[in-house]
Parts: sequence; structure tokens; C-alpha cells
Amino acid sequence: MPQDTPTDRPARAWHSPLCWALFVVPALVGMGLDLYLKHDAFPDGVGRQPNMMTTLVPGVLGFQTTINRGAVFGMAQGQVPVLIAISFVALIVISYLFVSSARHHRWLHVGLGLVLAGALGNLYDRICYGHVRDMLRFMVDWYPYIFNVADVLLCVGGPLVLLSWIGSGKEPSVTKAVSANEPIVPPGV
Repeated sequence: MPQDTPTDRPARAWHSPLCWALFVVPALVGMGLDLYLKHDAFPDGVGRQPNMMTTLVPGVLGFQTTINRGAVFGMAQGQVPVLIAISFVALIVISYLFVSSARHHRWLHVGLGLVLAGALGNLYDRICYGHVRDMLRFMVDWYPYIFNVADVLLCVGGPLVLLSWIGSGKEPSVTKAVSANEPIVPPGV
């Protein structure tokens, strides 16, 4: 079986300043926004207006502080050390996925940056406070959960990563032929 030549392999993201920007900028902006809102909602570590709902967007989004000693949807309550360990493993996986990804997978890099921001935002809370600070709530009866910006980033970044993997597929044969300096031959010839 022939071995790949350097021109056959896609250029890796970790060599590209643009890829780094697509990964790091969403991570920094997302984490900054998450920590800013948490600090604003929990001055001195105590939630503003505990258990009182304040409307942010009428009929859509409200503000209500609470703490979560577990994971998403209140699962794994009290398992902070386990959740911290899982977060560190996730950070390693996110980093590996970025450095091993191809340069042209731009949406994957953005998605990984969003997931990184969400993971770091909630990890910060678990390490510093022993729980996650939540303050946002949809104003609908069927979704009673309170969440934070980090959770939103995870819920947007995760599917973006999956969709970019699904959409990446195999390179079209015409593109491969051009990149390998081979003649382009129409299908069926």
C-alpha cells in the first residue's frame, strides 16, 4: 500500500494563525462573557435576588440565580471532584481534536473554541466555589432549568463540532486530483 506523501495529507490547524484565531477568540470571548455575567449575578459569591425571577426578554428569558452542585440538568449532584476530573479530560480531548484537525475545518475550530469556553467557565466555578453558578432561565413551563453562558456555549459548540464532522466527509475527487497535480478526468472516462 503506498504511503501518503506530504502533499496528500491536509495541512494541520496548529500551523495556521487563522485556525488558532478561530479556536482561541471564541474561547476567550465566551469565557469572558460567562465569568462577567457570573460575577455580576453573584457579587461576593452570593446570588443577587435569590429565587426571584427578573425578566430580561419578555416571554423568553429571565434572570434567576441558583447554584448547581452537579452537572447538566442537575445530574451527578455532589460529585464535584469527578466532574472536575471529567472537565480536565475534556480539555485534553478538545486540545487534541484541534491540533490534529485539518486547516480547512474552520467551523470545527469555532465549535471547539465554544466548547472550550463552556468547559473552562464551569470548571472555574467548580474549582473556586465547589459548584456552578447559574442565572438564566427560559420563561416557559416546560423547561424549568436554570443555566449560564457556559452551558449555552456547550450547547452551541457541541452540535457545531458534530455538524462539522458530518459535513467534512471525504474530499471530492476533482479537488484531490488538482491538489495532487494530476489530470482531471471526468467520471466514467
